[in-house]
Amino acid sequence: MQIRSLESARRIRNALHEPRIGIAAETRYFEHRQPAALGLALLAAGHEAEFLDPADPSLPDLDLLVVRGRSAAIFDLLERAEARGIRTVNRRSSIAAVVDKSSMARTLAAAGIPTPRTRVGSFAAVARDSGADDFPLVVKPVFGDNARGVRVVRDRAELLSLQWHEPSVIAQPYLPSDGFDLKLYVAGEEVRAVKKPSPLATGTEAVAHPVLLTPALRELAVRCGVIFGLDLYGVDCIETPEGPVVIEVNDFPNYSGTEGMDASLARFVVDRARFTTRRGVQK
Repeated sequence: MQIRSLESARRIRNALHEPRIGIAAETRYFEHRQPAALGLALLAAGHEAEFLDPADPSLPDLDLLVVRGRSAAIFDLLERAEARGIRTVNRRSSIAAVVDKSSMARTLAAAGIPTPRTRVGSFAAVARDSGADDFPLVVKPVFGDNARGVRVVRDRAELLSLQWHEPSVIAQPYLPSDGFDLKLYVAGEEVRAVKKPSPLATGTEAVAHPVLLTPALRELAVRCGVIFGLDLYGVDCIETPEGPVVIEVNDFPNYSGTEGMDASLARFVVDRARFTTRRGVQK
């Protein structure tokens, strides 16, 4: 029965000239909510997306390709798709703009977005140039995601004791918080605000929960998307007495703690694909 239903859906889609949507992701992300939840939401809305292997050299004739990941295979897939005029979400250049956290920090600061002072260099150089006033200090890899390798160091002795295996390190002042990060999740014009336990906090069993999205937070989220040219993205913030400070921007997050967001993602993807089908142009 299910096979017949899928075949019927394909026939209806072809008859109505429904857009053809592909989804590709690094293998590790199939242990996360996204992009599997997007695929299920699309199916629930009557659109069967095609899940692609990024390493497969073949590429179907798609109207829209949605990707999650930053691997060489993902970037190669995006390059091939965009060269053929297939609309991509997010675009290759936009993902590349947020992969390098040092470049991201400079771009945010140059655009006037509140962001921590960022130092980048070899671990030895950062350790040498860090004085007592720089602590506590957050150190993180230049290339990394999902809080991999992020550490808080309290003093110079602790910094010097770290075993750092990356060629470079990012150092930023530690901003005190209530143990939560403010996440701004965006899908096109849809923006949600969520508070999630900080990966730097310890001893908390709290879970992510939605919070009020103010006009100022919406404006901040949209500005970050415009700066990097992103469509599906998250903005990680720390709330301070002076207002939210943007720690980083990430392409295609999990959107966890946002009830109903999967359906919003599906609507955005379908609308973007249909626009492409009607106009026949790449953004």
